Amino acid sequence: MEAYNKVINKIHKELNEVQQIEKCKNCECFLNVLEAVQGDLTDMGVDKGEPIFSDIVQWLDEGYKGKYSCLKCKICPPLKPYEEFSKEVRSEKDRSEKTPLKVRLVPTPCACGGTCLTKPKTCCDEE
Repeated sequence: MEAYNKVINKIHKELNEVQQIEKCKNCECFLNVLEAVQGDLTDMGVDKGEPIFSDIVQWLDEGYKGKYSCLKCKICPPLKPYEEFSKEVRSEKDRSEKTPLKVRLVPTPCACGGTCLTKPKTCCDEE
């Protein structure tokens, strides 16, 4: 569970950095990566109230207003962070049980030292 938090916090930070690159804000490459991360987070069971979701929605809204095609950059700034995110998520899934997790992110740094993490829930747990 904690490993997912680290992976998600890392991609959130990296996407925020890419979003600040002027040429990337409206590029279809960045917008496609945002949609892919949003889908992956949903599949992982991340709570839609988490800050990463609201940031992605905002970045998508802003990005689609002036969307343009790929600029064919030598190095695509959003691509490497997404590839790393996907690899780390797959790795964590392989290590964890096959039951679905209810993930609650803890902002970094967290003053409580992580005690505010919720208990992972499976589909069989009572709400």
